[in-house]
Amino acid sequence: AERRLQRALDDLSERIFGHSREMGRRLRVMEIGSRTGVITQRLTDMIGAVVEEYLCFEPSPVLAEIAAGRDVKTATRQITSAEQVAAATVDVVVCCASLHQLPEVGVVLEATTVADGGWLWVAEICGLTAATLASAAVVNPDLLSPASLRAADEWWRLIAQHRWQPVQMAQDGPGLTIVAHRDHTFTPPQATPLHHTTAASPTAR
Repeated sequence: AERRLQRALDDLSERIFGHSREMGRRLRVMEIGSRTGVITQRLTDMIGAVVEEYLCFEPSPVLAEIAAGRDVKTATRQITSAEQVAAATVDVVVCCASLHQLPEVGVVLEATTVADGGWLWVAEICGLTAATLASAAVVNPDLLSPASLRAADEWWRLIAQHRWQPVQMAQDGPGLTIVAHRDHTFTPPQATPLHHTTAASPTAR
């Protein structure tokens, strides 16, 4: 699981560096569901050189307080509401094994605003893992409900239903990653792609 997570973050880091080169500037990044800041710390250590600002959206005051105590070298700003999410325009939106833990996923996905050329990166799980069971036992028992753990095609459709256009999916074991662009026309959700590529993806924190 740890190797899958690191490979997924490596892939995300390469995408972010490539986008920064393409835009010719440093980027604003928003992490949706930053939880206790574990991914925040790891990812900012990797991409800090090309980050102008890193926003952390975490609706749980307890988890946000834990995250605030981490030693993160890149400038970060905590936000706690969908209204604050909507008010921020960013270049990259990161959701790393967090959407299945958010109470209002659709509201948050629709609230995010990206600059021209901006994109969404989602890493999620499609089945129970040891990390999921641990999180459910300690933090959120609702994680074990049927509605929280979606199949790959259901994650694709969920994202498409909330003003995003998925363009790529990669699946490996219980995990998957999806890249999407903002769908300004917002047509009805499209079908799941016929072919998935194999790539590393993280498990839940």
